[in-house]
Amino acid sequence: MNLYVSYYAKRTPLKQVSISLYPPRGFKGPQILELAPTRDILACKDVNVYKPLYLARIEMLGYDNFRELIRQHSNNFSEDIVLCCYEGLQKPEQFCHRTMLMEYSNFHWGTRITEL
Repeated sequence: MNLYVSYYAKRTPLKQVSISLYPPRGFKGPQILELAPTRDILACKDVNVYKPLYLARIEMLGYDNFRELIRQHSNNFSEDIVLCCYEGLQKPEQFCHRTMLMEYSNFHWGTRITEL
């Protein structure tokens, strides 16, 4: 199984799983709310405030719970999935939680999540 991160507008034949608090209208895939930023985190527009709050949420979730959530949505680790949020990140000043999740998980938990 391969695990990717990307944004909704980037089309892929792989199974898309929302990690947004509010997926786009018409999105038919599953959602993992535990990986989405809370309303309070979303209200932070400064990355220096947003990042520690979001990473604390992921740290509190822990690797075992993260792994179980991925297992549930990847057909018991047999299906590649793409964790999706909104931001396309075309501008250098843009940031999003999917890249924070990818970097944290790869560094602290040894996962191999890549940007699609």
